[in-house]
Amino acid sequence: MRKSEQNAKWTNLCGRSSNSVIGWFEEAAAHGSQLWIHFRVASVVSVALSIIEGQIMKHIFSSVTGLALILVCGCDNGTAGGKGAPPVKPTTTTATPGDTSKPAAAKPLIGEAKETFKITLPTLSTSVTQNETVNVTIGISRGTNFDDDVTLTFGKLPEGVTVEPAQPMIPHGNTEIKISVKAAADAAVGDFTVSVSGTPAKGGANAENELKLSIKEK
Repeated sequence: MRKSEQNAKWTNLCGRSSNSVIGWFEEAAAHGSQLWIHFRVASVVSVALSIIEGQIMKHIFSSVTGLALILVCGCDNGTAGGKGAPPVKPTTTTATPGDTSKPAAAKPLIGEAKETFKITLPTLSTSVTQNETVNVTIGISRGTNFDDDVTLTFGKLPEGVTVEPAQPMIPHGNTEIKISVKAAADAAVGDFTVSVSGTPAKGGANAENELKLSIKEK
């Protein structure tokens, strides 16, 4: 074989080898690019799932906390008191001459209306066994500009059941007080509802709510 033919054959062989190597690198680069894209997509999905999971856990925590607060402190029952909560009159289409009373203050989405307050009591019935004393927390939810002392009074109690102190007072700046509910050895057994009234020191309507008692036989 002549030298020129050998050179041509060798050049052709090297060219094909070079093309194979280049092709391999191009294929590897393309494959790497696809892997990088997959990695980026997986990272974005992972971050999105983490955010969604965090939001879900946040909502679950808020719901559980809210439920616990309702069970412990009581829900928003009863009627509001204070200067911002005058008696609500029936709606009429014709104004009454000489009527200068102001309408009840509008209640905000959170908290109480201006210059009003509400009594908060346990949502669940307080269970007391005969010849036993149980402590109960009574609170008040204060609206804006309401900082009065509030004196609490109780309606008719079940026979043989007493509350101490009989007329507890929640001072201004405070939001709760503990009372003792005592059932005598011969206290009446059953489920009862006791009205609780809160009188503001500086005037205005009384707030009203109801305390649920369950007196058990010993």
